Amino acid sequence: MEDRIREKLAGILQKKHLGNDYNIPFDPGALPIAPDTHYPGYAKYILEIGSGWGEFTNDLATEHPDWFLVALEKKKKRVRYSIAEQTERGISNIRWVIINVDWFFKELFTPESFDTIIINFPDPWPKKRHHKHRFMGESFIQILYGLLKNNGELEFATDHREYMDNVLDIFDGMPQEWENIHGKKVVKSRIENRPVSYFENEQKNKGLDVYFLQVKKLPGRKIRE
Repeated sequence: MEDRIREKLAGILQKKHLGNDYNIPFDPGALPIAPDTHYPGYAKYILEIGSGWGEFTNDLATEHPDWFLVALEKKKKRVRYSIAEQTERGISNIRWVIINVDWFFKELFTPESFDTIIINFPDPWPKKRHHKHRFMGESFIQILYGLLKNNGELEFATDHREYMDNVLDIFDGMPQEWENIHGKKVVKSRIENRPVSYFENEQKNKGLDVYFLQVKKLPGRKIRE
């Protein structure tokens, strides 16, 4: 990582830091972050992008104390709330980063850092003229490929069928890099044996459909050095 990028990224993390041990450190010398080096001894390392109010994150960490979770969320108020719940419940295996994934996200972590990446219900930007704001596009998916370990899994959830179909088409065009765990272009109504997020439960209570995609990273060409 170039020094100027490291300094800018550290500045962003410092500005957003809440001043407690549950935030990822913003020391420039610690960037990029290697979770298994900074926080060793866990069976799996999980990245959640867009953790919201943290109910899913805290539940997942509670159910799997041998997993280490890194949760990204751009809104400080939500992270403050999530950490308060984490502290009350005595959960030790989560660290939070307050950052917008549009800002130096690809420089934040070392390559092949995570066993699983989870993206739950991002804004679908349903109007066609706003589709450019969706972050589940090909370039972002390539970054995720670089962050996953070989045979690592990416889980994506949405309540917007057109968004899911668009994402399915992107993965279908990258057969050397990704494999749909359940079969070509197959999505599920839920993923078994994991917490139900507040938003997922809310949508289902309204009688609305939600869609889950699970894909596996295939060992292949290095997209990100």
